[in-house]
Amino acid sequence: MSVTNNILLYQLPDGQTQLEVHLQNESVWLTQVQMAELFDASHPNVTMHIRNVFKEGELEENAVGKESLLTAADGKQNY
Repeated sequence: MSVTNNILLYQLPDGQTQLEVHLQNESVWLTQVQMAELFDASHPNVTMHIRNVFKEGELEENAVGKESLLTAADGKQNY
C-alpha cells in the first residue's frame, strides 16, 4: 500500500488486484465501480445498497456523496 498525492494504491496479497482510491480530509472516496471491485460485487448491487442507506436515513446523501460522471471505455457516458 502506498500514498502519493492523496491517492492510495492498495494491492491485494494475490499481487494482481489493485484499487486506487482518493483521500480527502482523512476520508476515502470510492466510485461505485471501485466499491463493487473492492467487495467483489456488481455495480447494480452497490447502487441498491447505497440507495437503501440513504432511504433508511443512515447517512445523508449531500454529506457523503459527490456527483460525477464516468466515461466507459467505449466512450459512452455512464451515470
